[in-house]
Amino acid sequence: MDRWHMTGWEGWLLIFFWLALLAVLIFILVRGNAGRWPGSSQASPTALDILKKRYANGEISKHELEEKRKDIAH
Repeated sequence: MDRWHMTGWEGWLLIFFWLALLAVLIFILVRGNAGRWPGSSQASPTALDILKKRYANGEISKHELEEKRKDIAH
């Protein structure tokens, strides 16, 4: 039997190997891009995140931050 002519269980083993490799590659691609897809919870910041960023940048005062935080909570 030559190297490229497989019959029986060798052929099935080779098919299983390639399918398993394909499944692992798909899993890696999906997991790696999970945070970048639209609609992902990681892709869009919450209102509180935006407020904290504005406070950190000096756009709003601490008093304004607390008032807006209360508004968001209600």
